[in-house]
Amino acid sequence: MAFSFKLRRQLTNSSIKSIPRDSIEYYTIIEVQEKLLKIVEDEKDIFDETDVKKIVQSMSYLRKYCQRQDGKADKTVEMVKEALIWRKEHQIPKLTEANIPREFIETGFIYISGADIEGNPLLCIRGKYCHFTPSTKEGCERILSYFLFKALEQGMANGKGWTILVDLTGLSMAQYDVPEVLWVLKVIVNYMPSGLKNMIGVNIPWFAKPLVKVVMSFIPSDWKKIIQFVSSKELYKFIPKESVPKYIENPREKFHITAPPECKPMSEIDVEALALEDKEEFIKFFQKVLELN
Repeated sequence: MAFSFKLRRQLTNSSIKSIPRDSIEYYTIIEVQEKLLKIVEDEKDIFDETDVKKIVQSMSYLRKYCQRQDGKADKTVEMVKEALIWRKEHQIPKLTEANIPREFIETGFIYISGADIEGNPLLCIRGKYCHFTPSTKEGCERILSYFLFKALEQGMANGKGWTILVDLTGLSMAQYDVPEVLWVLKVIVNYMPSGLKNMIGVNIPWFAKPLVKVVMSFIPSDWKKIIQFVSSKELYKFIPKESVPKYIENPREKFHITAPPECKPMSEIDVEALALEDKEEFIKFFQKVLELN
């Protein structure tokens, strides 16, 4: 028990100042923490050490997971456990901006910029780029996962949620990857805590509409309320003009956004961090992406 006691002394409590210490919510979070710390103590390497510090020791993170499970302690413990095992398996805790190819951000493949009308950080994804080859699929999914959690954490840091904006402009039949859409939804539903405010798809092509109905059938009913499909003109109901990406307002305009200085060019990325067997194959894949920009 000495190990778990040491961890308890390091817990971050800043996010729960508004919760009365005698409330059911407060004691539920404490119960969840105690059970997770016991798992860490008994099974040692089951979670990544970084996640123990970031999530297990964070009252704010655990509060979000409790909210996802309607305050049910046992279900929350199980969800956090599964999430942290999954994160370790795919090395998500090890990723930093230094592992993200700067080209991914500069072309608008995926990046965080601006906010929706409620001030929630905006995670932007360009749908026409999200059709991965078998050799690049795991690496690209790790990058997507990194940004999903980064957007969540940016919102948490400012007492906000987060919003996903997926641009479907110019999407072809060959690029519409239903399994990849389902994968993203699986990650959000199975492994992420509460916080997602809206998931907005803009300019959905005609051929994709029947497939959307299929995808929606896999989604829990309470999640359907936050999924919106809108035209570029309707987008301003959710996102202020200054935060709407230029490629949506003017698809013919070449898009560019400056990547964080920590990001490296593709030629210098860590292939192990992204589970890439062949860096050259990854570069060739992205060259095809650049041709679409």
